[in-house]
Formats: sequence, C-alpha cells, structure tokens
Amino acid sequence: MSLYGYSAKIGENQVPAQAYDLNCSYKDLTQVARAVKNKPVRIARKILQNAIDKAMPIRYFTYNTRIGHRPQLGGQKGRYPIKEAKMALKLLNSAVSNALNKGFDEKNLFVKTAAAYKQNTIPRYKRFFATSVTLGYGRQAIRADYETARLELILESKEPAVKREARRAGAKPAEKTVEKPSEKKAEEKKPEARKEIKADEKKGEKPQAKKEEQKPAEKKPVEKADKASPVKVQQPIKTNVEVSDAERLMLGKQKQ
Repeated sequence: MSLYGYSAKIGENQVPAQAYDLNCSYKDLTQVARAVKNKPVRIARKILQNAIDKAMPIRYFTYNTRIGHRPQLGGQKGRYPIKEAKMALKLLNSAVSNALNKGFDEKNLFVKTAAAYKQNTIPRYKRFFATSVTLGYGRQAIRADYETARLELILESKEPAVKREARRAGAKPAEKTVEKPSEKKAEEKKPEARKEIKADEKKGEKPQAKKEEQKPAEKKPVEKADKASPVKVQQPIKTNVEVSDAERLMLGKQKQ
C-alpha cells in the first residue's frame, strides 16, 4: 500500500507508480511530467533521455521567469532539468515493470496521468552566511528551507492483460476475426445442396453423378516419309504364260 493516494481512479487496464521524498525541485518536476503526459512509453523514454543528454530541452509553460529561449523549441522557453528527468525515467521504468508483471504488453502502454507535487518543507539554515550587501539582514539571508517533491505516473494499456497461466503456456490475446462476404455466401449455399440430396435418398433414388465431359480425341501425328529413303515397288506377278508352237510340239512328243 502506497503512503500517498493518487489524483485519479485506477481503472482495470491501468497500472500506477509513484515516488516521494524526492530531493529535487517540484517546479521543474511538474514541467517534466507535463512533457511525458499522454505519450507512448517509447516516446516518453526518448524525451527524458534527450533531456539528460542535453539533446532536446524541456519546454517550460509555467515557472519560466528569466528562463532563456531555445531555438530547438521554436523560440519557446525551456531548460535541461537533468536531475528531475533521471528521477522521472527511473519511475517510468518501474511502472513498466509493474505492467509487464500484470500481463500487459509494453507496445500498448502509454502515460495516462503524470503529475508532480510539493511534499514537505523542512526549515534549515544556510551553510554560508550572505553579507548585508547582497541580501540584507532578513530571513532570506540566513534561511534555506529543504523542500521535497512527489511524482506519480499512471500507465494505461489499449488491450486487456493476459493471465499468468496463459502467459506460461505461451498464449496470446484473442484476435478478432472478420468474415469475408464471399465466405458467408458460400456457407449459405451449402445447406440447399444438402437438402436436395436428402430428398433424393428418401425417395430411394441415388443422386445422379455428373457426367464427365467427353474430351475430343487426340489426333496422332502423321509420320512423313523421308525423301532420301528409296521406295520399293512390287511388280505384278504374271499368271498367264504365253507358250510358243515349238514348245507345244515338244510337250506332245513327251506325252507319247
């Protein structure tokens, strides 16, 4: 149970995280929280890391008296709150780990709520006394109160969480399937064909099979004779043999 409550109600798909007793400026922390609000986790990390590396300043909407204008922000006022950005990045990583432990996917997380508050004011004296030339002899010359801050983050997921048992089995969240119109029409036509087949079976008639389409006979290629090969021509056999007169006489003498 956290020591302090949250400024918003925690929903079903939300994961909270907070840090308190932070030794930093609550004014700078409010501007850092405003920079990452309503941003995906990936972009929020990039914004904080750029501020730490002094690559891109954080814009100051309030508490911006005597703050320089930055060309990276289009001439708007901004700073590099490195100390506050490190604390916000550490808390963001803690919130993401809480979300992963509950079964949420990091790709679907974004910062729903980010807020910073002034927590405690502890009175203390300055280490070095300021002379009357610079500050005078009032309270500001001898007092330097110690102030702490508090930061809260609430992450929200676009999809519901997966239970721990399902995660161990390697299950994924159910995906919505959309039926195509062509599939619906095919399913509607199937029952009509089944009814016709059942009606034929009741009458004792078998459903007629579709006649196979007769394919045209394939023509065999005609082999052409080679011009170079010689063609043999059979000569007709002579059946009637002509016999001369001399041969007839010889045949008659042999018979005698």
